[in-house]
Amino acid sequence: MKKILYLHGLDSFPTEEKLNILKKFCDELTAPLIDYRRPDLQSFLLETAQNCGANILIGSSMGGLSAYILAKYLGCKALLFNPAFIKMNNYAFALPTQINENYTYKVVLGALDDVIDHQKSIDFLANNEKNNTYQYIILPKLAHRIDVETFENEIHNFINEI
Repeated sequence: MKKILYLHGLDSFPTEEKLNILKKFCDELTAPLIDYRRPDLQSFLLETAQNCGANILIGSSMGGLSAYILAKYLGCKALLFNPAFIKMNNYAFALPTQINENYTYKVVLGALDDVIDHQKSIDFLANNEKNNTYQYIILPKLAHRIDVETFENEIHNFINEI
């Protein structure tokens, strides 16, 4: 059973168009509206993920960073769109002290992203992950915002790979 937790980006929200796409690929979908500045962010994200029984995480930008961390808590698969790894040291959500080693990531990076440098994301992964825990792709025409067509194509590819 595929239970997806979708985490939108900072100062964004889960759009109906993207939610409809996600619903095509899962049995259950949870997509909360997240204030990434809330003081109880860590407990909120952990409780949300545990309560919905998520086994697949999908996140974009700050949601991608959140999904990156949550995957280590839950030991699940995550699809990260332009994750905000550059915010890791200033983020209110900490890595677990006990990591569930069953996590893996697919990271989709935009070559035209002017918010998050894709090379810094690649460097972050190389410095913080074992080679067998992640794969990444760089899309030459993708900027920071994930267009609907790319969103659907990459989710389709990801779900078919797992």
